[in-house]
Amino acid sequence: MSSTSSGASAKPALHIYQQLLQKLRRLLAEPNIQPGQFLVSEYDLARREGASRRSVRRAVDILVRDGRVERRPGKGLYVRGPVSVTHWIQVVVPRLAAHLCIEMAGGAKAAALRVGVQTQVYDAHGSFDSDLETLRHLPATAARGAIIWSLHHKRFAEVLYGLKAARYPFVLVDESLRDIDVPTVLADNYRGGYLVGRELIQRGHRRIGYISFSADTTRQRAQGVQDALADANLPFDRSLNRELRATLMEDPFAEIDRLTRELLGLPDPPTAIFYNNDHAAIRGYEAIRASGLRIPEDVSVVGFDGDPSCRLLTPSLATIRQPAREMGSAAMDILLDMMARSKSGSDIMAGYDLPHHVLPVTWQDGGSIGPAPRRRPTKSQIRNIQKKRRHP
Repeated sequence: MSSTSSGASAKPALHIYQQLLQKLRRLLAEPNIQPGQFLVSEYDLARREGASRRSVRRAVDILVRDGRVERRPGKGLYVRGPVSVTHWIQVVVPRLAAHLCIEMAGGAKAAALRVGVQTQVYDAHGSFDSDLETLRHLPATAARGAIIWSLHHKRFAEVLYGLKAARYPFVLVDESLRDIDVPTVLADNYRGGYLVGRELIQRGHRRIGYISFSADTTRQRAQGVQDALADANLPFDRSLNRELRATLMEDPFAEIDRLTRELLGLPDPPTAIFYNNDHAAIRGYEAIRASGLRIPEDVSVVGFDGDPSCRLLTPSLATIRQPAREMGSAAMDILLDMMARSKSGSDIMAGYDLPHHVLPVTWQDGGSIGPAPRRRPTKSQIRNIQKKRRHP
């Protein structure tokens, strides 16, 4: 299964056996389910779900290998006792303090606990080389698999090539690689950008600035904004896009400040600025106000991620919510399936369609966006405003 990189595509459908597997795992997680309890017969399950016996057997085989159920000939499936923890999974995130990473790791951990698997979170500490070395050595550790949040870098992609070549089970989160097929889970970034464009256009904005890291996910968001303008028969000005040179491992605040001021200093500046994440938008608030402008009266601001703390800003930040917890849970379900295949001797990275899940995003309104101003202050007017504020 493969998701498209552009266009508001629907979430790719799961295989029948994967749907059955998810339903059975949810059933086993219910509090009233007890060890030794009869669950269902495979024949009744196939008939009830309208699935083939082969799909049912494939799903049940995974649960049997995980020690969650047992087959009793002539009777059906029964719940086994608690699984003794014999392996654990590494969750690798670039910055643990980031809201998205905390939520994603929490979703992965909850999904793992349902089947008796432990997780360990590795928090990147700002050393890109050290983090790459940690990833390279995953096959030599006790971790039976990994969920990896993308670092969006060519050298990072090279490390993933090595993990795939070593047949090490892992799921990539927040990126879909073009040159290598690995299991992925990410938010619908294109749709998020389109929603931002649509909301701003409805408020009369025609010149929309965008400040982002260099990554495929952020380029999809820019494409979404561009298509929203095109659908409204409005031009898209590429000169309003600014790309950060900093990587995810570096502090981008100074550069965000510089690029924001650069956009605001244009002869025809944007009436709205879209930042690639909420923390960048917070820095944007400071740069906009330091330029003598108000939010949203002079400039509207939109973020991306849905960090709850941004509701406490004045004004509250309009943003796109990424379903980080759901992304972590989906990644863990995929990884557990891959690990079960690995136990049976299958090549987990070949021989079957690798999953590529794109989860929906949602628009969160906030006080940081308003109608486009009819007339923007000129550079000289801005300087006068700043001068008056310094010398009232």
